[in-house]
Amino acid sequence: MFNALLQRGYFPQELPPPFQTTSFALAITSQISSLPDPFIYDPKIRSEFVSQPESFNLARAGTLRRILSIPNPINYTQLAHVISSDWQQLLHHTQQSTISMSKPVQTHGKIRAVQRFKNFGDLQEIRAINRVGRRYALKADINAFYPSVYTHSIPWAIHTKKVAKTQRRYDQSLGNKIDTLIRNAQDKQTKGIPIGPDTSLIVAESILAIVDQELEKTFPNCGFRYVDDYELCFWSLADAEAALFKLQELLTDFELQLNPNKTKIIELPCRVEPKWVAELRVFEFRAGARSQHTDIIHFFDCAFEFWVHNQEESVLKYALSKSRDITVPAENWSLYESFILQCAIAEAGVLPIVIHLIKQYSDDGYRLNEDLIREVFKRIVELHAPRGHASEVAWVIWGSLILQFPIEDETANIIGIMSDSIVALLALDAQSKGLISKTTDFKFWAECMTADELCGSNWLLCYEAYEHRWLPSKDGTDYIAQHPSFLFLRNNNVHFYDIQSSIQYSMLVESRPTPTPVYTGGY
Repeated sequence: MFNALLQRGYFPQELPPPFQTTSFALAITSQISSLPDPFIYDPKIRSEFVSQPESFNLARAGTLRRILSIPNPINYTQLAHVISSDWQQLLHHTQQSTISMSKPVQTHGKIRAVQRFKNFGDLQEIRAINRVGRRYALKADINAFYPSVYTHSIPWAIHTKKVAKTQRRYDQSLGNKIDTLIRNAQDKQTKGIPIGPDTSLIVAESILAIVDQELEKTFPNCGFRYVDDYELCFWSLADAEAALFKLQELLTDFELQLNPNKTKIIELPCRVEPKWVAELRVFEFRAGARSQHTDIIHFFDCAFEFWVHNQEESVLKYALSKSRDITVPAENWSLYESFILQCAIAEAGVLPIVIHLIKQYSDDGYRLNEDLIREVFKRIVELHAPRGHASEVAWVIWGSLILQFPIEDETANIIGIMSDSIVALLALDAQSKGLISKTTDFKFWAECMTADELCGSNWLLCYEAYEHRWLPSKDGTDYIAQHPSFLFLRNNNVHFYDIQSSIQYSMLVESRPTPTPVYTGGY
């Protein structure tokens, strides 16, 4: 489990392909008994290592955003070691919820270290069965779940609040260890757990498993929960209202609150899935280039109309994923290309799919409209870079890398003032490969090349840019050689950014598929 959490459960899956932790996991697990301080934390003999995590501003449907976190590798190693050492205890604890459809399940050799018990696509059938014989459904959403978790509530959930308040030392309980290590990984902050690492799914389910159990004592067999969304069904309105009161009461015990905008009681029967999902899913593209040409227009017209009325849903992402089921002949490529580029402008969260499709058809010999694609890339950067929207800019740079499209000086200068390590490393890689002018001076990022930043919010840039010789040390010293833990990573050829990934993209696609529409809740 330890290796899985390091290799497949560390970095958020939404990052572009160059970001990986394979060499990191190998270095740590192969030398677990001789790791330098403080990779394995022992408060009796080692001082705490406190750091700030990297953040990555992720595009979601419509105007929604999500801030992903990448903890410092030292802190993450400590947390992954503790969780894996007591994995069976945590697994047993989370499995006690009978209504959680997202409790963690260990995977073996798959994309992530752990996955949710059920996929998002399984919920329609679960929802339909659960509503039988019921007249009212309570639909409730925890407000900003992951960012709102009070880290001291972790030992409350695992050991009960009474026990946790009498056993406060680090070595007295598993909950205390997890609480301490999460706080150390986010500059001692007690509010929130990182969004992205698999360890957070385990921790989050550990807390809500207790809420679920207490709820089931009063309202057995009433519904299900998926991450931070509850759907509980009842015969009477009075029972639904009582369940709402009870759920809020239980969440308050853990200093969590329901989202008033997403919490409501509805009368049954009603749809189990949005109309746009049902209609787009059953759309069939006919064979033959001429018929398909008409169908492509009709399909995207429908998708755009649905998007206009459901801009906070993943309409365009779903539509693009659906369109991957067809093979577009050369005579229809220009039309299809224009539609997918419109999607990229309207909802930048679909960029990973759009770029994947463009690259796929380019590799198959289709002629790209390079001027149009580069214009779209430029407009996306101009719109999103000043707002700090890192994911849109990062995927534009990645698209430029794999398509070998030069980035204009004006666009590079806009990118260069973004405070984001993911964007910075992609841009520096593009510059090293001649896609950004060598005269472009990334002064803003050069300021991060200091010893202090190895435990700061730009640790990834600080380590990788120096090791790849993209940026020099600010004061001329080899600050990595002066830091035993990061020197260990260097000596074991650890890289968190693979400079060969843009060349080997076809192989990477097989092991890291393009994201498809999944849960879009508010954790």
